[in-house]
Amino acid sequence: MRKIEVVKMGVRRGPASEAQELFIDHSEPRPIREKIPENPKYEGKGRPTGKWRRALHSFSNSGLD
Repeated sequence: MRKIEVVKMGVRRGPASEAQELFIDHSEPRPIREKIPENPKYEGKGRPTGKWRRALHSFSNSGLD
C-alpha cells in the first residue's frame, strides 16, 4: 500500500521534477524482483521471397514419395 503526503498543490501541469516536490512518499520500498529472462532472438529471415517459395514448392513436388 502506498502512503503519500501531499506537501502543496500544484498550480500547473509541469515536469516530473516539479511534481516530485509536491509530495512525500512514506510507503515501504518495493521488493526487488528477479530479472525476467529476455525473449530468444528470432534468427529467421522473415517472409520468404517468391523465388525461395518457388524453389521450395518445386522441391516438395519432385516426387520423393
